[in-house]
Amino acid sequence: MNKYIFLILILFGFSNLSFAKQVIDATVISVYTHDCCGRGPYTAVRLKGGTYSGGGVCDSRYNDYFAIETTHPNHDAFISIALSANATGKKVYVYGNRGGCIGPFNRADGIAINNE
Repeated sequence: MNKYIFLILILFGFSNLSFAKQVIDATVISVYTHDCCGRGPYTAVRLKGGTYSGGGVCDSRYNDYFAIETTHPNHDAFISIALSANATGKKVYVYGNRGGCIGPFNRADGIAINNE
């Protein structure tokens, strides 16, 4: 019985990964840290353009926003890369390893600058 529960949890974890939202070749418009409505502090980036894939829409008004918790291990690097991309106009790839939303925003786990 425990094997089946473990297998179900593993499969659920993999299915959750496939629904994580991502965007490629987007431009960073703004970066800000916010704490709203008791959800805890997070940093959000607003993007423009790019190609979206994965995950459903958290809130269609904020489809071009991605947020990361300030307690996330990648938070500081996320801010640094987002601000660098914003300052230089470079395109970014924002990805989530976990599906879901942070408030009305898409959940992010990382960001990378595209040099192409």
